[in-house]
Parts: sequence; C-alpha cells; structure tokens
Amino acid sequence: MNDEKVGFKFPIGLETAGKTIRLSDEFESIKEAIIIILSTQKGERIMCPDFGCRLKEYMFEPLNSLTEELIRHEIIRSLTKWEKRIEQIEVTFGKAEQGVLKAYI
Repeated sequence: MNDEKVGFKFPIGLETAGKTIRLSDEFESIKEAIIIILSTQKGERIMCPDFGCRLKEYMFEPLNSLTEELIRHEIIRSLTKWEKRIEQIEVTFGKAEQGVLKAYI
C-alpha cells in the first residue's frame, strides 16, 4: 500500500494486535470521508461550524422533484467543498418507499 494514499480508518480504532491504528486505502478513505461529510450537520463542529451538510433540514419535506433537486444540490455542494479528492460527483435517487429517499453517489 502506498503510504501517500493511506489515511486513518473511520471510526478510528486499533488493529487486532492493538499496537497500530487501523488505516484505510485511498478508496476506503474517500468513502469514509463522504459518510462523515454527509452525516455531519452544519454547525455541529464547534471549531469548524461550516463543515458538513444540511441534509437533516430536508427530513420532513415532501418527497417530490423539488426536494430531490435541493438534496442533490446540497450533496454536490458539500462534497465539492470538503472532499477535494473527488473529481466528478453524480447524484441519483432510487424510488422513494415508505417515506425513505435513497441517494446514490
């Protein structure tokens, strides 16, 4: 594994032997960063209040094309700002079932 393409695994923890910190390769690290960005509400981090995404604001909005477009825009805005290793972002949505909208990035 190339050391320049390695980062801490999320959540941070120790390897089985307990002597080293778990690491992620570049692909895993980007995937974990996306999860962190999208699951962190803006304002949640005191020292970096602009970090994160406003997805929770759409939780009780109607499931329609306007809401989908607002969510798509928010995901792209957040990932473009906070994860520079992503070169191209495409967001699509699965069929909403039982009030759940699934986004695929």
